[in-house]
Amino acid sequence: MKHLKIPAIVFCFLIIAGCRQPATTELRVLQENYPRAYFFRMAEVTYEPYEEWEKNIERLMGIEGKALDEEVIGRELRNPDFFTRFKENHPDQLVLLHFNGNARDPRYRREKFHPAHWIYFNGAGILTDVSAEEGVSEIKVSDASLFKMNVGRHNDRHEDIGLCELDGEGKPDWNRSEQVQLISVDLETNTITVKRGCFGTE
Repeated sequence: MKHLKIPAIVFCFLIIAGCRQPATTELRVLQENYPRAYFFRMAEVTYEPYEEWEKNIERLMGIEGKALDEEVIGRELRNPDFFTRFKENHPDQLVLLHFNGNARDPRYRREKFHPAHWIYFNGAGILTDVSAEEGVSEIKVSDASLFKMNVGRHNDRHEDIGLCELDGEGKPDWNRSEQVQLISVDLETNTITVKRGCFGTE
């Protein structure tokens, strides 16, 4: 089975700090002054000391960027504190959280997710035993043409794949499954090579 790419959904949230908040109409970016400009995504690349980062991005009317790890792992280390502190120091500036539902990393807060919650393309049958081992495995499948290389937003990734056993009715049993990442496809031999045990699975 293969993951289906879900249409892009981007959520933006105003970050509210513990200080007095101006009315939305008081934000500089919404005033009658042009050009209206704020830092988009550049602001999420935070660095120490805070004062140096702040000096670099306080020049416009606000910031928007990632402060959570849903797409870029590591953003939660400093960004929530930096963004909140920036809003406290600049209540008239716009501060937006960029949260992406399209490129969500499967490792992000997966506790409440089950393998069956993901959306999959129609898959191929596995024709030989797949041993329980770490690392890389070559798997013979019924139709290797179903698996795609060089896909994604920038054509620089290979597909993620869900392996699962079939139940007595021949339907996927996602309680017995593993997530793997495609490394290569051999159409002549109908085999795929995958990296095993991805996204916290075994």
